[in-house]
Amino acid sequence: MLTRLVFSAAALAALSLPAHAQTKTGMLQASCQVNGQPAQMSLQYEAIGGTGITTGPGPNPDITGVISDGSVTYYWGGVLTGSFGTLQLSGENNFLKFYDPNVYNRETVLEITMTSDTSFYMTDVYGNYPGQHPCQITAMN
Repeated sequence: MLTRLVFSAAALAALSLPAHAQTKTGMLQASCQVNGQPAQMSLQYEAIGGTGITTGPGPNPDITGVISDGSVTYYWGGVLTGSFGTLQLSGENNFLKFYDPNVYNRETVLEITMTSDTSFYMTDVYGNYPGQHPCQITAMN
C-alpha cells in the first residue's frame, strides 16, 4: 500500500535504531500546491522508537532488559503557508491536522501518501479541501 507515514522513506533511512529506544528530531520543508495555489510547508518532527521488555524465567520473572520492537511513531508540528494564510499543523504518523480559520475553525485532517522518496500528496479526509494536493520535499535534516 502506498499510504505511508509522512516522508517515511527519507525519515526511516535517517534513523538507525539500536537495541534500545531512541528519539530522533529533525526539520522538513516542502513546496506544495493546495487548490492549485502554491504553498510552503515547514514541519518539525520527532520520531520515537517503540520498546518492549525481556523477562527472566519463572512464574514471577524480573524484567531483564528493554529492547526496540522495531516500530517508530512520528509526531509532527509546523506550518503550511499560502494564499489562504498560515495554518498551524500538528499530527501523528501519516496524518496532519489543523483548525481552519477560514471555515469557522473547523478541524481539517490531511492524510499523507508518499509517491516517491521526495514527493507526496495530501488528501483532506473530511473533504474541506477536495482533491489531491501534491508536494515536493525541498529540505530535510
